[in-house]
Amino acid sequence: MQNTIIKHKKRTIVRFFEYGKLNFKMEKMKEQLEKYSTITKFPVQWGEMDAANHVNNLVYLRWAESGRIDYFDKIGMDISFRGKAIGPILGWQDCKYIFPITFPDTVIVATKTAEIREDRFIMEVALFSEKHQRIAA
Repeated sequence: MQNTIIKHKKRTIVRFFEYGKLNFKMEKMKEQLEKYSTITKFPVQWGEMDAANHVNNLVYLRWAESGRIDYFDKIGMDISFRGKAIGPILGWQDCKYIFPITFPDTVIVATKTAEIREDRFIMEVALFSEKHQRIAA
C-alpha cells in the first residue's frame, strides 16, 4: 500500500509507505536514524554494481547481515559461533527495495530489535543512501 500526498513549491511533500509491518514516512533521514540502536556505514564499491548500473540486490542483504553482526557485537552477544554460548540464527529475511543505490555513495545500515517473543526476536534493518539522504531498503 502506498499513499502519496504531494504539494508543490513552498509546501511540504509527505509520503507514507506501508510494507508489511514496516512503515516509512519520508521524513528527514536524521529523524529516521534516531529510531535505531546501531548505525554502521559502508562505502559503496564500484564492483558492487550490476549491469543495471545500481548496486546488486544481494549486496543489500550483505550490508544488512553486517549491520546485524555489528549490532550483536555491540550488545555483547557471542558472534564467534564457536563454543557453547547461545547465539543468533537467521530464520527468515526479506527486503523491500525502495531506491537504487549507486557508486559513489555511502550506505548507512540502521539496526534495531523490533519485537521480542518467547522463542525469538525480530530485527529491523534499514538501509539509507548518505548521498541522497533517503531510505533505500
